[in-house]
Amino acid sequence: MRMRRYRDMRVWQLSMQLAVASYRCTQNFPVEERYGLTSQIRRAAVSVPLDSAVSFEKERSGDLLALDSGLNVLEKLDPRKCKAVELRYFVGLSIEETARALDASPATVKREWTIARAWLRRELTTA
Repeated sequence: MRMRRYRDMRVWQLSMQLAVASYRCTQNFPVEERYGLTSQIRRAAVSVPLDSAVSFEKERSGDLLALDSGLNVLEKLDPRKCKAVELRYFVGLSIEETARALDASPATVKREWTIARAWLRRELTTA
């Protein structure tokens, strides 16, 4: 049986669980590690499901690759908006969970999520 979506892959499902667990575990790390070890662990954890999704979709469509490219540009422009997209879209966190992970208010995360989605939509449609 052929899988239709990357989300059906067991490796993606397990890596998503790892990503969520990594975010939850690192919430208790010392504040001085926020931009060091915490950031490194979180980026690595999110990269696993993203990479598996990209490899799955590579043969089927260029859409996910375009999204990855857009996220790379967004990360350079505004890392927190990029992280919000990764957490909401790829990890599947709620606004409240994303807010806790980013150490921001839910209102801020909601605003940045909305702006980032609009920016990505424009990037992807003009590419």
